[in-house]
Amino acid sequence: MPWLISLRSIDGVVESVFTDVVLATLDDVARWEREVGVVLQQQRPPILLLINLDGLIVKPAAAGAFGEARARVLGRFATKSARYGGDGWTRTAIHTSSIRHQTHGSVFASRQEALESLRGRADTDPP
Repeated sequence: MPWLISLRSIDGVVESVFTDVVLATLDDVARWEREVGVVLQQQRPPILLLINLDGLIVKPAAAGAFGEARARVLGRFATKSARYGGDGWTRTAIHTSSIRHQTHGSVFASRQEALESLRGRADTDPP
């Protein structure tokens, strides 16, 4: 499965961009966690993380494992995070896992709204 996870740093915020990432199985989720970890480790964590969900699809069969992996990744690398875009399944997986794992789960309609939320959020909010 060819996919791409890329980052760009802008004014102290690291933005993750996914291209053709489909998580349908437990193996997909394990690969996602490994690859995201390698990429984020290069950014000298902890970081402010802005996440573009448009290229990431989480299928229902992988949602539970994704939630656990997502919580580990955020806890390890991000002081704060905010998301935007994404399809309905992925947004549902994020909202569900945010409750189960006490991570921040807001998904904003636009990049600008997510960025504003990220920069304005108190340090006490979970990543």
